[in-house]
Amino acid sequence: MVFFPELEKPIASERDILRVRKLRAAISESLGVIQRQWIKNGAIEIARLRKSLKDENSGARLDRAINWYCKHIQSHPDPFRVISICHFRKVFGIIEQKASRDVPPDLPISDEAREVASYVKGLRWPKNSKEQLELTVQLTLNEYAAFRKALYKKVDDNKLLDRFREWLLGRMPPPYRFATSWLKRINTKVKDWKDWSGNLVARAMKFDSQAFKDELTGWGRQYSPRYSIQLAKELYEEIKDEVAKAKDGRKGKKNTHRNGNGQGSPRRRK
Repeated sequence: MVFFPELEKPIASERDILRVRKLRAAISESLGVIQRQWIKNGAIEIARLRKSLKDENSGARLDRAINWYCKHIQSHPDPFRVISICHFRKVFGIIEQKASRDVPPDLPISDEAREVASYVKGLRWPKNSKEQLELTVQLTLNEYAAFRKALYKKVDDNKLLDRFREWLLGRMPPPYRFATSWLKRINTKVKDWKDWSGNLVARAMKFDSQAFKDELTGWGRQYSPRYSIQLAKELYEEIKDEVAKAKDGRKGKKNTHRNGNGQGSPRRRK
């Protein structure tokens, strides 16, 4: 009889065994040594992790994180230094957060991102959120930089839209101010969230998210209340390909954060 159910050894499924085989091969290749951990023991660790997620989609979450991890450590040094299946279970949280946005595991964090994260860290955040602040801010800064860069493309066949584009370039807040404002708004929404998912990274700015489309509409309302929704939609469609190109251009490059004009980001004055 087990008096403490949480200590009961979970039952590994056939799918758990396949997950262990894939993980063990990737870890062995990363370390350059053969992993000799028993498949059965590793499968129990994976089953324990799956059970701890307490989610009907726990299997899909596990597969997404494992696939992302195995894919990226083939081309990047393993920043998590995973040495066993048990160790993978312990760092699963941060791996899942990065997998949810397909973030490179070695994404550099800029001084500007650390500064913003330090500033908003004093707000009340749900459990396991503060550890994700620097990465969330960095993703927001990167996405915002791609958006600003895309705005430099002139709109030739729509004078109203082009004037709005030029107006926006002159009125948009600097990167650190935008990122700070974005994180504060996230905090307002999640600070009292009792059933918090724990995935703050997923709420970083994303150009094609509804949250940013609403932000774009707000800027349109400042420029022309009458045409705000129309302007926001047309500008989104006009520059979405340029934003994608700007984001692709950042991949594989060292992250020296720059604003949309190619100049170093302005620092906050004391």
